[in-house]
Amino acid sequence: MSKNSNAMMAFVAGVAAGAAAVFFSDEGRREQAKKAAVDAVEKAKQVAQDPKAYLQSASEAVGETMEDVKDRTSRATKAAKKELSKPIK
Repeated sequence: MSKNSNAMMAFVAGVAAGAAAVFFSDEGRREQAKKAAVDAVEKAKQVAQDPKAYLQSASEAVGETMEDVKDRTSRATKAAKKELSKPIK
């Protein structure tokens, strides 16, 4: 029970902090927050209508991201090895 209570308190604190941040922010940021909320509701409706399609697209996005990270890591490793192999002046 204590774990649930702590999690709920953290959630409520997060919501309150987010609401305060939106309240005290400038007009442009409030508009961005409003747009993000509307987008989140639309996305939730899409997920509710066809969860399998959402999971498939999310899985594809994760796969693409993993490939990108592997590629970037490989390039960074090669560059680091090349830099380390240079003689010290």
